[in-house]
Amino acid sequence: MHKWMTQQHRINEIYDVILFESDRGSVLLACQIIDDALKEILKDLKPNSVSEAAFKKATGRGGPFSSLASKTEALYVIGVLSTQTNSAIKVIREIRNKAAHSSTEFRIFQYEEKLSQAMNLFGEGFVLTSTETALEMFMQKMGKIGKDIKSDLGANPFSTKQECIDYLQEVDSPAMQGLKNMLPNWHVASLTYLIVESIFLNLDDFSMKH
Repeated sequence: MHKWMTQQHRINEIYDVILFESDRGSVLLACQIIDDALKEILKDLKPNSVSEAAFKKATGRGGPFSSLASKTEALYVIGVLSTQTNSAIKVIREIRNKAAHSSTEFRIFQYEEKLSQAMNLFGEGFVLTSTETALEMFMQKMGKIGKDIKSDLGANPFSTKQECIDYLQEVDSPAMQGLKNMLPNWHVASLTYLIVESIFLNLDDFSMKH
């Protein structure tokens, strides 16, 4: 069975590296995270007779499984990846290609409709569950706001996470503006998390059937 981080470590890794990147950097990192996950799946599935050196050659530069596209296609045709996961990866790859080859300023908000369509491929239940997990993690990080205010006022005014959310929504604060600026990256991180979780769910289903 796969050993590619626990679910909690995956979500922390994904949101930590993507949220504070540039628009272009966030998409490039998203694809690298997905590529790493697919590479781990291929490594899990390789026969014991295939050496580590042969695997590195196949997945390294110039190898048959060196690109994100080739890894995705290979795992899709053998039945590991679902149609939804395959399609979602294609969307993030297309946006990545736009980011990598654009000679002008790249902005994620121009692709938010595509990101939303890709997330909806997984179904409302899966999206809601993953979003709740991501929000829980995010609010843990937002606890720092309460600590900062406590240092200024002598007390943390937030007794619950909801109070913190309400404060951010009502007050035109630097924190609120910062959150608004991160929203496009949040969408990239959320889609990346959905894809990575679906990859490992797909693998679990595949392993049970074989």
